[in-house]
Amino acid sequence: MTALQILRRAPLLGIGLTVSACDIVELATNPAPRFEQQWNLPADSTVISVGTLLPSSVSIYSTPGSIPADSSPFQLTMNLLPISRRVGDDCASCQTLDGQTTIKPAFVLSSGSTTALPTDVVSGSLVGGQVDVQVTNSLSFDPIRVKTGAGAQGFMLIVLRSGSLVIARDSVNGASTAFAPGAVLTRPMTLQSATVSGAISVDLTINSPVGDHNVPITAGGRVNASASVQDFRLASARINVSARPLVSPGTDSIPLDGIDASITDHVTGAALDMTISNPFAIAGDVDVRFGYGLSQTISKTIAMPTGVDQLRSVSLDQSELRTLFGQKVGLSVNGLVSSTGPIDITPKQVVSIANRL
Repeated sequence: MTALQILRRAPLLGIGLTVSACDIVELATNPAPRFEQQWNLPADSTVISVGTLLPSSVSIYSTPGSIPADSSPFQLTMNLLPISRRVGDDCASCQTLDGQTTIKPAFVLSSGSTTALPTDVVSGSLVGGQVDVQVTNSLSFDPIRVKTGAGAQGFMLIVLRSGSLVIARDSVNGASTAFAPGAVLTRPMTLQSATVSGAISVDLTINSPVGDHNVPITAGGRVNASASVQDFRLASARINVSARPLVSPGTDSIPLDGIDASITDHVTGAALDMTISNPFAIAGDVDVRFGYGLSQTISKTIAMPTGVDQLRSVSLDQSELRTLFGQKVGLSVNGLVSSTGPIDITPKQVVSIANRL
């Protein structure tokens, strides 16, 4: 059939054609149809845990014995500043009686310390934990068991706060607990649910009534205390993200090892389409790496988007593809990201990427 015959038959077939003289010459001289085939190959989806964005002081906690891990809250690690208070600073009479053995005067010793939350941790929803407070008596007398006969004894009060909000409280009554010179009291304190922000304070108060027997008075004696965070769990946290690595687990791949040469020999290019859902308000360029051979990679860069189902694509040319064909190609994402301000996070949040080559 000639080109002219094809044109005459087009209206009968319901085909609308727009042709030029060049089209007719091309059709007459090269009548074979030309096709471009497009193949969609499966690739592992990538899931990046919020854990990769966390400051070094924060980790993801899982309930002991949970299989699989339940990633229930965050675990915060921090060191609380110690307390040391000289008795003469709160007991003017002790200062006057320094070096004497006599009836201990009444006084109230009060001290404390405040420790900022770790770097890049702004606040969190505290759901439980424990802080052990250790108090050492370096005085020359017992400040809470002050009487050998009848009468009110002294007491010690320990309070943990975040701002004005009390998150733990404990007391020691001299009527039931002695605190002799050189003694150490360790008090485990259970943390209550609360929103913590900015800093954690430890307040120590010793209310010491007048004694009823002679004791040595040393105005330079001290009460020392240290607080050790054993467990500090947060259901959610607000953090700053400053050049933190967004890193995929490195276990994802694209199977390019089972494709016949009759196909691979004719491939001219490809694109990895990535449908990204990112719940975090972070930004930065990340590398998409195609791993092959021993420590060999092809790396492409994309800007990490924010939001649900954001499409990004990276292209591979023919020469790059020929280095990948015949192998199970590793697929990974790695780059530094930052936030412009604090972001709110929960332990089970992830960046998810659906990949298609």
